[in-house]
Parts: sequence; structure tokens; C-alpha cells
Amino acid sequence: MTSSEHENFLADSLLELSIDALVQTDGADVIQRFNAAAEDLFSYSAEEVIGRKLFILFPEEEWALHQHESLRKGGLDTLGATVRFLRVGAKVKPSIVE
Repeated sequence: MTSSEHENFLADSLLELSIDALVQTDGADVIQRFNAAAEDLFSYSAEEVIGRKLFILFPEEEWALHQHESLRKGGLDTLGATVRFLRVGAKVKPSIVE
């Protein structure tokens, strides 16, 4: 197992063992990892969201605010101050850790 493969294995293991809903994205806001707790919280399977833009988890107006604020602040993430939509239509306000 290469060093990179080992790092991916550890990241995947930690993601799946977490009781917190964790969503990992790339620099273009495309979902790369979505753990079981996130599946439970958002009512989407990992297969449904991996490879899709993060905005699937946001009310449209919140995503527009994030895009505007991110550009205004030079790329700083403002997602922690926003609300997410659950698939069933309920809203949740998560915290974001960078």
C-alpha cells in the first residue's frame, strides 16, 4: 500500500466511524465523501451526492449568499453561517470545521 493509499484508507475509516455528519468537498464545491451520518441527516445516499455540487444541500437563497460572500471575502468560506435543506424539506444549521 502506497503512502497515498494509506492516507485515503485512514481518511475513509475516520469518516465512516464518525458519529457526526461529515461531507468532504474539493475546491470546486463538488462532494467527494459523504459518510453514513450525513446520509441519515440529509436523507441522501452517498451515491446520490458524490460527484455533485454541494449546493444540493442548501436552500437556493443560502447558496447564492455563500457565493457572493465567498467572492467578497476573497474565497473565505461562509458556509458555517448558513442553513441546509434536508431532503425531506426540513432545515438544519450545521457547523463547519476547516
